[in-house]
Parts: sequence; structure tokens; C-alpha cells
Amino acid sequence: MEIIDKYDNKKFPLNKTAERHDKVLGEYRISVHVWIINNKGELLIQKRSPQKRKYPNMWACHGGGVDAGENSLEAAIRECKEEIGVNLDKENIEFVLSYKYSNSTFLDIYLARADINLEDLVFQEEEVCDAKWVTLDEFDNMIKNNEVPSVVLHYFDFFKKIINKENNL
Repeated sequence: MEIIDKYDNKKFPLNKTAERHDKVLGEYRISVHVWIINNKGELLIQKRSPQKRKYPNMWACHGGGVDAGENSLEAAIRECKEEIGVNLDKENIEFVLSYKYSNSTFLDIYLARADINLEDLVFQEEEVCDAKWVTLDEFDNMIKNNEVPSVVLHYFDFFKKIINKENNL
């Protein structure tokens, strides 16, 4: 059972915890998405395990829920370690944006810079079954082909603009 901290609709702590899937109107949790980009401007994405309840066999970034007592940066680093065995240096990860994704979740999005060999990845089998590097255009095509969870559609165009600006593209 995963225990999370609860927040109000302005992302202020309510100083209470709950089980991850316990939803109460007006109470929110925080989840994170972590995008890893290499020096070629490619994104490291993972294929979600076929056993996943939500979005099985779809390609996505790395991430998950923020546990009780941790902040979203700590969760971003932890999720990458758990899911693909990558130790991100907090100096190479930056907060990009946060938004109210649903009536129960804030989504904090991070960008990490790292050159990682695919052979060095260690998958958490119940979460991840594959990984690969893709260009922004390739990921756009994956979105068009419905290979990506719908949650990414809400912010990916904005996120791409940030990546392009930072990489002078």
C-alpha cells in the first residue's frame, strides 16, 4: 500500500496522508513525470509493462506518485532508479512545470540531462518491459499512432517548446 500526502486545490499541504487510490473531492496528490534527454536531443522513453493497469504496452516517460514525506524532486529521482535503474544527479534535473491534471492530481514535470547506455538499464519488471531513445519527431509520431498515454497530450507541445528553446532548435 502506497501512502501519499494530500494537498488542496492550490497545492498547499493539508497535513494529512491517505492511501494512493483513496480519492476525496477537493483533495489532491502529486505525481511526477521525468523526461531524460541526451546530448543528441533524444528522449529516453520506456515501454510500460503489459501487466500495468493503466496504459499497458504504451511508451511513456518515467515517473509515478510522490510518497508521503518526500518532495516531487525526490520522487522523480526515486522513480527513475526504481523503474529503469538510473541514478539521476539532482544537479542535472530541473523542474519544468506543474499543473492540475485532474480533479485529484497535480503533475510535476522534470527534465533531466544524461547520456545513458540502454544496456545499462535495469527494468522493474512489473513497471517496464523496454526502453529506447527517440527524437522529438519520432515521439510526435508515436503520439499520432496512439502509442503514448493520453496524459502526455495535455502538455507535450508546451514541453517540446521548452526543449527546443534550451537546445537552440
